[in-house]
Amino acid sequence: MENGYFSKKYYSEYLHKTERGPIFDRLRWKYHYASQVDSWVVHDDKVKLVVETEPKTNPLHIEVSFLGGQALMLRAGIGRLPTFETEPLMVKKSLEPVEASITESNDVLNFSSSMIFCQIQKKPWCLKLKDKKGRIFFEEYLSGILRNWFPVYPLGYKIVDGETHFFESVYLKPNESVYGFGERFGPIDKRGQTLLLWNSDTTLTSSDRSYKSIPFYLTSEGYGLFVKTGSKTLFEVGSEYSYNSISFEVWDDHLEYIVFYGPDLKHILKMYTELTGRPHLPPLWSFGLWMSRSMYRNREEVEDVAQKLRSQQIPCDVLHIDPSWMKPKHYCDFEWNEEAFPKPEDMFEKLRNMGFKISLWEQPYVPKGTVMYEEGLKNGFFLKDKENRVIHIPDFELCEVAIVDFTNPKAREWYKNKHLDLLRKGASVFKCDMGEAVPEHAVFHNGKTGVEMHNLYSLYYQATVFEAVEEVYGKGSGLVWGRSGCAGIQRYPVQWSGDSHTTFGDMACVLRGGLSYSMSGVPFWSHDIGGFQGPKPSPTLYVRWAQWGLLSPHSRCHGTTPREPWEYGEEALRIFREFTRLRYSLLPYIYSHAYESCETGIPIVRPLVLEYQDDPTVRSIDFEYFFGPSLLVAPVLNEEGHVEYYLPRGKWLDWWSKKTVEGGCWIRDSVPLHIIPLFIRENSIIPRTAPVQHLGEKFGEMTLEVFVRDKAFLNYFFDESFPIEVLRENSVLKLKMGPSEKTWRVMFYDENKPLKIKCTEGDLLSYKYDSKLNTIDLNLIPKNKGCIVEIIE
Repeated sequence: MENGYFSKKYYSEYLHKTERGPIFDRLRWKYHYASQVDSWVVHDDKVKLVVETEPKTNPLHIEVSFLGGQALMLRAGIGRLPTFETEPLMVKKSLEPVEASITESNDVLNFSSSMIFCQIQKKPWCLKLKDKKGRIFFEEYLSGILRNWFPVYPLGYKIVDGETHFFESVYLKPNESVYGFGERFGPIDKRGQTLLLWNSDTTLTSSDRSYKSIPFYLTSEGYGLFVKTGSKTLFEVGSEYSYNSISFEVWDDHLEYIVFYGPDLKHILKMYTELTGRPHLPPLWSFGLWMSRSMYRNREEVEDVAQKLRSQQIPCDVLHIDPSWMKPKHYCDFEWNEEAFPKPEDMFEKLRNMGFKISLWEQPYVPKGTVMYEEGLKNGFFLKDKENRVIHIPDFELCEVAIVDFTNPKAREWYKNKHLDLLRKGASVFKCDMGEAVPEHAVFHNGKTGVEMHNLYSLYYQATVFEAVEEVYGKGSGLVWGRSGCAGIQRYPVQWSGDSHTTFGDMACVLRGGLSYSMSGVPFWSHDIGGFQGPKPSPTLYVRWAQWGLLSPHSRCHGTTPREPWEYGEEALRIFREFTRLRYSLLPYIYSHAYESCETGIPIVRPLVLEYQDDPTVRSIDFEYFFGPSLLVAPVLNEEGHVEYYLPRGKWLDWWSKKTVEGGCWIRDSVPLHIIPLFIRENSIIPRTAPVQHLGEKFGEMTLEVFVRDKAFLNYFFDESFPIEVLRENSVLKLKMGPSEKTWRVMFYDENKPLKIKCTEGDLLSYKYDSKLNTIDLNLIPKNKGCIVEIIE
């Protein structure tokens, strides 16, 4: 095949460069939107309506129902609606039983739960949602009909080249901010953006192209909206066509969306993730450092890096091997490259004895000319077109490859089995690269098209590999390192941000992408420390990326040039080592909040708006974040060390100096290379441990850092599990913790010298007070019943 033609084919069919037009274009398409209610009935706790359209044609059939006291679903189609199906996007049909009431007055239907009042105006059609106080928090946008030549229509459909697409428009208040939509690398407040939700191998992290498309958003008005679809979707979020509305278009012949009312944004995430699923807690070792390069060419290189990590005293738990573990041009047939990596069982055992887990690369494409390709071809395991021909695409090496069809149960089992031998030999996890190249004209085993399955493909792919890991290592031990994503992908952690460039600008974009991903219901994510591609990063860029990269949910160094810290000079090596030790010391804090994430859906890394929703200043802040609820991190995004960050109201404790700072202000600063602005929020409990070289080692001394104004609580979950509570009342500071037979050092910051300290049940081993730092320093053993420490001020 001619090289130039093949490159064009790669550009269009693999990279999925797609053009997007506006949702509303009267010159090109015919539109039919909801006009007035013709009839309605209540059946099975659902309001079912027949609604005339403008211009008049086949009526819309609309169904409105409560999925919980604070969640309402709307379904719309032409004619009979399809049966409602939860899988694969949802794990349950509803949040809770609801006793809904319905009344009719004049031209309005009132359909209500105990928390939401749904008002359906019959003529003209309009759906509004109100809270208990009567405040409208969600309202279809009707004013757009008045824009005769450039209209914005409410609920309806349009005919595009003979196919039906559904759309909806929602009123956007003048000061309303919007978050979510998956991993998006632009500003966290999506107002003003047009977002095509269509996964692609972006090849970069500094544009609107995305690996992870999630049709879920939440707004500062206190509601969230999930469009339940895997199909291509376009959102216009107060963008150039209409500044006053959010419109979305779905490439499907019906529409289903769910509105969640918080008004607390955390509660919206809890409801959304309860419906779409939450992850099991990833294994502890996965929260250690991952070291990688694109790529280690042979066994000697991998073992050399392993030895240097240990000799340089850099904590690390995972080594990743990119495609070279397979033969060249055999990506991916799962056949081991014995020439470059001889005696794999011996290699796995040697690295395991040094405390390393091994990650192996893969992609869900099988190249022609391999045994695996012939197997898949013979058994019908690959994607086909409408003429029943196997689809071939060029992969990143411009090899012709077929795409595994994971909706075929036999193909899924076949692909899963390819992993089992490698896992039994010693591999611990697989990097599930790619998965964004399904063409629109594909036809899947389940009867769906590429338009419907393109984004969903990532869910089937990563779930298959996740299940393979669980089959070998046991239920609850599943893990992947995936790149693509869609709604529900949070059930299969972890994903990383893809192919960033080695620039400060890309580093900032990756941070924004992670914060948007967090606001899309995904608690565990990572990125390539130092950037993936481009010139070798400067030592300053490498250090600055590592500082916040090691304060991310998961941490991995990876790139097309070496990312091992000794490659960047003695100063970078020293700083990297210290920040890696900091991460390992914080693992009790990280793992406790990882457990919380799995229980609640609240992410570990949080934009400031998630913690200070009522502070309008934080709505668009996306260059700093919370690491868990207690640590505020402000990455340094330039070579010079200049940084500007906002501390919300309240008291803060500088991590490095242990001095208090009053919040409610912006701070401009210049910081030396070994410092990143890091603050403890008031009313915080931070458990720490002495850092180990890998997480197979025994943990040493435990420390509890306490910075409390009135009260704080932590559900401690690490090597032990118990609640920790601190309460200040009537000049007494009280700590409850345990049971634990370990010795704990407890540091109370910003405290006056106590008059008396009393310990009940546990043993108080020692006490001292630092008058310079105003710190109370205790050593105690809570013992098997737990203990209560009272500090009389």
